[in-house]
Amino acid sequence: MARQPRARGWTALPAAALMTACALASTDARAKTRARVTTPADYTVALAEGPRQTTSDRWWGSFADPAMTALIEQGLADNYDVLAAAERITEAQARARENLAPLLPSASFDVTANTAPVKTLGFQFGGIGGSMMSGVEPPTLYFTGSALLNVGLEIDITGRRVLALRAAKDDARASAEDRDAVALQLSASIAEAYFDVLATRAQLAIVREQIATNEALLELTQARFGQGSASAVEVLQQRQQVASTRASLPQARAQLRVAELQLSTLLGQAPGAALPLDRGAARLPALPPPPPLGRPVELLEARPDLRASTARLSAAERRRKAQAREFAPSLRLSGQAGWQFIDIGELNTQEMWGAGATLSIPLLLDGRAYNGLRRVEASERAARGALQQQTLNAVREVETALTREREQLEVLAATAAQRDAAARAFSQARARFAAGLSDYLSVLNTVTTLERADLGLLTAQRELLSIRVQLHVALGGPLPRATG
Repeated sequence: MARQPRARGWTALPAAALMTACALASTDARAKTRARVTTPADYTVALAEGPRQTTSDRWWGSFADPAMTALIEQGLADNYDVLAAAERITEAQARARENLAPLLPSASFDVTANTAPVKTLGFQFGGIGGSMMSGVEPPTLYFTGSALLNVGLEIDITGRRVLALRAAKDDARASAEDRDAVALQLSASIAEAYFDVLATRAQLAIVREQIATNEALLELTQARFGQGSASAVEVLQQRQQVASTRASLPQARAQLRVAELQLSTLLGQAPGAALPLDRGAARLPALPPPPPLGRPVELLEARPDLRASTARLSAAERRRKAQAREFAPSLRLSGQAGWQFIDIGELNTQEMWGAGATLSIPLLLDGRAYNGLRRVEASERAARGALQQQTLNAVREVETALTREREQLEVLAATAAQRDAAARAFSQARARFAAGLSDYLSVLNTVTTLERADLGLLTAQRELLSIRVQLHVALGGPLPRATG
């Protein structure tokens, strides 16, 4: 089997360049980040040599397996974790629209009515004796009220409200990337469960074939015993071998049932529901050509979890700037128009209007503003550190998957050679035993070795596919991106 080409540049990635990329990874600084990271001469471009798959918007398309494609797309549509993540996008978008409200004019039509004893007017206007007709008893109560249209608008002279709005939009974008991260992990889990189903079906087929082989060998041993060329101990040993092989059959069936339950759950169905899968399918797909690796710094754009962390860092930066502007002046315009009335024995009304502006200059703020600034500064530092560590982990995951796949290809080649040799040895030993040219022990050893080699080869094939799935996850898919 051909050895997979080695991708250069992942382990040799300069740590300082990567940390610079993380520190500058935000919406406003993304272009600057790329320029500062990719220009150093010691930065080795990590491109896989040899054949590579055609870039697609779905990583599982490289396997060219219609059944797996249908399962993954069904899971992405029906899995409740993905549906919940999609609702969190809607929630974050609604919060972003809430932050738009302070930038818009406010308007209300307010109607008020009040009543109070007339004698209280004496304290306001110096008494009412002159205002009432002589000899007329004044009323006990008087009434006032208004019906006004009030309009207000905050002028964002410092840009604080705009920064808060953009930070909320960054949060919505991060939620969309979180949904993509959930979808990527789900697609990988469905692929793994699908491979488990196929592998356990293949294992069942191997076990049944081994049972048939051992039963045929038992008949041959019994025939030789009847001819006096085999002992009773050899017959009993072969019966034991048949029983041992049969004992692995229910274990394989249980593993298949567990894999099917896992797959149905990932599809958003009740455990045990019928799977849209050909029950006769028991062959693992071939390993497709390796995906394009690109450059380590491109993981910031390729992986949804890193895109989400980048968006959260951008939101934290904007909130820190907005909080710092809490100490700056604020300006608000207001206006009103309508009617007001007063009734002191007689109803009087008049139209009115007014307009004004309020400039507020903070002189002495309470501790909330200062502590709020410290809080958002710490949040920004935490977001930057999280992005830096996530990026390092992402590079490590890619390098780990590449290393494991390269070594697993060698394991698979050696296991295939071992299985081929074991099959030939068993064929020769059985023929010699049937001809009376060798004893039973040589046949028993070769059949046991062949059984282990058959299962070992299946395990190696299954492990190689799992590593490839992990490589796709480490590279970030590709995956159709959610709109946010």
